[in-house]
Amino acid sequence: TTDHPGTLFYKQMMKRYPDAKVILTVRDEESWWKSYIETIAPTSTLWNVIYTVTFMRNYDFERMLFHCVFKPLCGGKGRAYDKDFMIAAFKAHIDDVKATVPSDKLLTFDVKNGWPPLCEFLDCPVPVETPFPHVWETAHFRKMIHERRQKALKRLALGVLFSGVVISFVWKRP
Repeated sequence: TTDHPGTLFYKQMMKRYPDAKVILTVRDEESWWKSYIETIAPTSTLWNVIYTVTFMRNYDFERMLFHCVFKPLCGGKGRAYDKDFMIAAFKAHIDDVKATVPSDKLLTFDVKNGWPPLCEFLDCPVPVETPFPHVWETAHFRKMIHERRQKALKRLALGVLFSGVVISFVWKRP
């Protein structure tokens, strides 16, 4: 599995799959914070109101974020914007994985290094004609959020327009 919420259950997965290898992706803490604060953290209440009135609010996703990201990392959403606290939680998770997973089953991997360390760890050839993927970058995530917000605003505008027409019709009736 990759990313949250699966990364929080690595101990349970290690018990279920004792021969599996674990790849711990790491990155510079400042770049992690920048990505986190621009993607996961901004589940703002204004947008939640708009998503609610346009029937686009994803309660399942919000519950997953709360229970699998905010609660385990910072005890809830209260410290989600506390940079020092969140970076400490980020580092603590990395340290916990390194202390838990046997070294022969763990690759501490920075995606900047591309295919070679990953392929060596997995005992497979390095793809010669396939560039290393970078598909889940902040720009991609932000584009996805932007598109969702645009859809919500269109629904909101149509709802306001429809409401206006109905009110106008009812108002003009004798």
